[in-house]
Amino acid sequence: MNIQHLTQILFSPTGTTRRILSAVSAGIEPGRVRSFDLTSPQFRETFHLTIDRTDELVLLGLPVYEEHVPEFLWPALNSIKGNGRLCVLVAVYGNVGFGMTLKDMEDWATRTGFRIVAAAAFIGEHSFSHPGLPLAMGRPDADDLNTAREFGMKIAAKLNA
Repeated sequence: MNIQHLTQILFSPTGTTRRILSAVSAGIEPGRVRSFDLTSPQFRETFHLTIDRTDELVLLGLPVYEEHVPEFLWPALNSIKGNGRLCVLVAVYGNVGFGMTLKDMEDWATRTGFRIVAAAAFIGEHSFSHPGLPLAMGRPDADDLNTAREFGMKIAAKLNA
């Protein structure tokens, strides 16, 4: 499957999830990218999406909150209709642990009609990080972004095989 359309769905209040998804997308090299950022509460309240293109891949990227998907995102996420299309799941965590987040995302994908082709967890600077408590400070760094890009390249190779 040649990915002509990539749809990013993300929540990224600190920008780390957006940076990771951008790197994964760069590795996939789709023809067209569209992005839906669920960070704004006003946007989330009215958000609905149906994936209907056969050449479309959905890339869902979420930060980890207490080892799970942030609870307040479920209404927006559950408004998405996958229609049997392919998706990739990405969790971004602050180097403490990603817990059950990928399992939460897998359950969501199944419930909303997606087929998962890949999943990964990446490190991003923890939102509570500060000089006295440096939790993954400066992450994702260049190596992390390169790993995310390589992950995207592996996804593209898998889908094109």
